[in-house]
Amino acid sequence: MTPARPRRIALLILLALAVSLAISGCGKKAWPEPSDSEHVFSILQASGTLGSGCLFVDVALDGAWKNVEAAYLRYAPADCPDCPFTPTVSMEYIPGQGDTLLTKGHLSFQACGLDAPEGYRWQVEIKNRHSIIRPVASEVMSTP
Repeated sequence: MTPARPRRIALLILLALAVSLAISGCGKKAWPEPSDSEHVFSILQASGTLGSGCLFVDVALDGAWKNVEAAYLRYAPADCPDCPFTPTVSMEYIPGQGDTLLTKGHLSFQACGLDAPEGYRWQVEIKNRHSIIRPVASEVMSTP
């Protein structure tokens, strides 16, 4: 065996390693998410009305609405409607507890003690009972 031959073999092995590392690094780099409609739901529409110091929220859901674990109402006074939404309060609502109702694809609850004269900006985020599925959120809404 000539001295150049072991060097050539070592070079080929290094080249093969480099190519395999480069190939294995390609592709999508994200956690897998289920897209099975048996487990996923979405928000069709969220609406709310402010009256008697309470915000009454109704959310229409599509898909596997029975997988709702919790809803979070995030809100802030609407004193700066053009500013980015920065909620000052976050409240958790569990279906079946208190006045939180989840029936036939509709989630409803209320937040009371709201008295800002300028109204509120708010958003609902709903968590799936399957922790691997990301929560879904409504658009930021405003109430007079």
